[in-house]
Amino acid sequence: DPRRNIQVRPYILTGLDIFENVNKPGQADHRMKYDAGGDIKLGLGPNVMLDATLSPDFGQVEADPAVLNLTAFETFFAEKRPFFLEGADIFKFGIGNSRLFYSRRLGANEPVIAAAKLSGHSEKGLSFGLLGTTAGKDFNPSNNYAVLRASQTIGHYSSMGGIFTYYYSPGESGTGWQSTTGGVDWDLR
Repeated sequence: DPRRNIQVRPYILTGLDIFENVNKPGQADHRMKYDAGGDIKLGLGPNVMLDATLSPDFGQVEADPAVLNLTAFETFFAEKRPFFLEGADIFKFGIGNSRLFYSRRLGANEPVIAAAKLSGHSEKGLSFGLLGTTAGKDFNPSNNYAVLRASQTIGHYSSMGGIFTYYYSPGESGTGWQSTTGGVDWDLR
């Protein structure tokens, strides 16, 4: 009998900074640092998965190469963070290099506090994904992101779907912006 898929990966990081005391030159001072968080993966059905992360640690992710960009356009890097890589094909929208959703913007300016992703597909060919992320310093949410994507297979080779993206930053702690975009795509063969 198939069993429910449940995976929990907690982590705890500690560190010790030793530095010279500003008020007493020549004397050492120290500061303890710590961080805790974790990931959970829960199979809600045979083809539906819920992923959640709290204070994710992306320290094991390979750093991006140094690039000198003298253009007015953003440099796009490949996604390497495990939470955003898994099931990323569901959120693809666009033709060629165009994209409505770029996951590297999530947590680009401030650390990700928490994120949750519900993804899967039905037996009748409906693929769906819902992603929500909040980011901010010191567990103070200042950037909130959401993406909803659905795509229905039609026949053997065709599909039709849509995407909705949302960004919100409250005015007091963030930048005070709000943005909503959406689109419809199809591939008829």
